[in-house]
Amino acid sequence: MLELIRSIPGPTFLLVYLGLVALALGINRILHWWDGTEDLPLPPAEGLSAEAIAYLGGGWQAVVRAVFYRMVERGQLEISEDGEQTRVIPGGPRPSP
Repeated sequence: MLELIRSIPGPTFLLVYLGLVALALGINRILHWWDGTEDLPLPPAEGLSAEAIAYLGGGWQAVVRAVFYRMVERGQLEISEDGEQTRVIPGGPRPSP
Protein backbone atom coordinates (compact mmCIF):
# COMPACT_ATOMS: atom_id res chain seq x y z
CA MET A 1 0.00 0.00 0.00
CA LEU A 2 2.80 2.39 0.88
CA GLU A 3 4.59 1.62 -2.39
CA LEU A 4 1.40 2.44 -4.29
CA ILE A 5 1.26 5.86 -2.64
CA ARG A 6 4.97 6.45 -3.29
CA SER A 7 4.56 5.61 -6.97
CA ILE A 8 1.95 8.35 -7.57
CA PRO A 9 3.53 11.44 -9.18
CA GLY A 10 3.47 14.64 -7.08
CA PRO A 11 0.82 16.65 -8.97
CA THR A 12 -1.48 13.61 -9.24
CA PHE A 13 -1.08 12.92 -5.53
CA LEU A 14 -2.00 16.51 -4.70
CA LEU A 15 -5.12 16.31 -6.86
CA VAL A 16 -6.16 13.01 -5.25
CA TYR A 17 -5.46 14.44 -1.79
CA LEU A 18 -7.46 17.59 -2.56
CA GLY A 19 -10.35 15.47 -3.83
CA LEU A 20 -10.35 13.33 -0.69
CA VAL A 21 -10.29 16.41 1.54
CA ALA A 22 -13.20 17.93 -0.41
CA LEU A 23 -15.10 14.64 -0.11
CA ALA A 24 -14.49 14.50 3.66
CA LEU A 25 -15.64 18.11 4.09
CA GLY A 26 -18.74 17.42 2.02
CA ILE A 27 -19.62 14.35 4.08
CA ASN A 28 -19.05 16.35 7.26
CA ARG A 29 -21.39 19.10 6.06
CA ILE A 30 -24.09 16.61 5.07
CA LEU A 31 -23.90 14.81 8.43
CA HIS A 32 -24.00 18.13 10.27
CA TRP A 33 -27.12 19.12 8.36
CA TRP A 34 -28.70 15.67 8.71
CA ASP A 35 -28.41 15.37 12.51
CA GLY A 36 -30.30 18.65 13.04
CA THR A 37 -28.00 20.13 15.68
CA GLU A 38 -27.15 23.30 13.77
CA ASP A 39 -30.41 24.97 14.85
CA LEU A 40 -30.15 24.09 18.54
CA PRO A 41 -29.44 27.00 20.91
CA LEU A 42 -26.22 27.10 22.91
CA PRO A 43 -26.50 26.18 26.58
CA PRO A 44 -26.49 29.10 29.03
CA ALA A 45 -23.13 29.92 30.58
CA GLU A 46 -24.63 31.41 33.72
CA GLY A 47 -23.54 28.45 35.86
CA LEU A 48 -19.83 28.98 35.17
CA SER A 49 -17.62 31.40 37.05
CA ALA A 50 -15.04 33.57 35.31
CA GLU A 51 -12.32 31.28 36.62
CA ALA A 52 -14.03 28.18 35.22
CA ILE A 53 -14.42 29.79 31.82
CA ALA A 54 -10.76 30.90 31.92
CA TYR A 55 -9.67 27.36 32.81
CA LEU A 56 -11.66 25.86 29.96
CA GLY A 57 -10.23 28.41 27.56
CA GLY A 58 -6.57 28.36 28.56
CA GLY A 59 -5.76 26.19 31.54
CA TRP A 60 -4.39 27.29 34.88
CA GLN A 61 -2.33 30.13 33.36
CA ALA A 62 -5.53 31.78 32.12
CA VAL A 63 -7.07 31.35 35.60
CA VAL A 64 -4.13 33.19 37.15
CA ARG A 65 -4.52 36.03 34.64
CA ALA A 66 -8.27 36.21 35.31
CA VAL A 67 -7.73 36.36 39.08
CA PHE A 68 -5.11 39.09 38.72
CA TYR A 69 -7.39 41.04 36.39
CA ARG A 70 -10.28 40.77 38.88
CA MET A 71 -8.03 41.91 41.73
CA VAL A 72 -6.87 44.94 39.71
CA GLU A 73 -10.48 45.83 38.83
CA ARG A 74 -11.51 45.64 42.50
CA GLY A 75 -8.57 47.77 43.61
CA GLN A 76 -6.93 44.97 45.59
CA LEU A 77 -3.85 44.82 43.40
CA GLU A 78 -1.95 47.59 41.70
CA ILE A 79 0.50 47.09 38.86
CA SER A 80 3.39 49.54 38.71
CA GLU A 81 4.14 51.62 35.64
CA ASP A 82 7.14 49.54 34.56
CA GLY A 83 5.00 46.40 34.57
CA GLU A 84 7.56 44.32 36.45
CA GLN A 85 6.53 44.72 40.08
CA THR A 86 3.17 44.49 41.77
CA ARG A 87 2.04 45.48 45.20
CA VAL A 88 -1.05 44.51 47.14
CA ILE A 89 -3.11 47.40 48.45
CA PRO A 90 -4.38 46.48 51.93
CA GLY A 91 -7.90 47.33 53.00
CA GLY A 92 -9.54 46.78 49.61
CA PRO A 93 -12.82 44.94 49.33
CA ARG A 94 -12.69 41.33 50.39
CA PRO A 95 -13.24 38.73 47.65
CA SER A 96 -16.51 36.89 47.70
CA PRO A 97 -16.26 33.17 48.53
